[in-house]
Formats: sequence, structure tokens, C-alpha cells
Amino acid sequence: MALIVTDIDTLIKQHQCPTAQQHAQLVEAMTMTQHQIREYLAQDKVNNEGVMAMQTTSKDELLAQLQVLTQRVAASEYIDEGELQLLSQRMPSSLQATWHSFELAIEEFDFDLAQGVLHRLMTQLNAA
Repeated sequence: MALIVTDIDTLIKQHQCPTAQQHAQLVEAMTMTQHQIREYLAQDKVNNEGVMAMQTTSKDELLAQLQVLTQRVAASEYIDEGELQLLSQRMPSSLQATWHSFELAIEEFDFDLAQGVLHRLMTQLNAA
């Protein structure tokens, strides 16, 4: 899957559209990955409390994730919607409004604004 994503990312950075075949390969790879994850979780009998515990993120971990995200936004890298959703779930409720501003900036492809919002999020998180 990484090779497929890398190829698509390269095309997008060159302002080219991925082919239908590349899109289909990515969808298939993601579907297979989701299936494998479900099988893994079923085999390990992970309960809901265990999943919630894995989603708990410390302040330092969240700051590190936001820093990496800032770098990726600056480089105009592809950012998966699922990754943003997971970060949204880990974001403290006091920062949800600011996080929503980031999501809107990304949806509008305003990467400069998105970077500014991420810096504001990190400042607010440090102050919390």
C-alpha cells in the first residue's frame, strides 16, 4: 500500500491526477488492510475498553503528532481523512473548536491557514 500511496502522492505534487487503476489499487489495498485489522482485533479479543485505552494520548504525544502534521502540511503531503479523524478524537474538548478551524482550512486547501491553526493548537495545548 505504501508504494501505491507514494506514487499517487508524487502525481498529486506534480499537479497530475492519479489514474483510475491507481485509485482502484489504493481502494483494494485499504479494504484488505481494514479486513486484516479486523481479523487481528478479533483474534486478540480486544474489548472496547482496550481500544479506548490505546486511543488515549498524552499531551507530549499529541504535540509531537501535531508537529509532524505541521511539517506534512508545509510539504503539501497527502493526509488521510482517517488520520485526521483519529487526531480529532484525541484532541481535548477545549481545543475542538480550533481543531475544527484546521479541518476547514484543509478542506479549502488553504495550507498557510492550516499551518497557522496548527501552531495555535500547539500553543494552546502547551498552555493547558
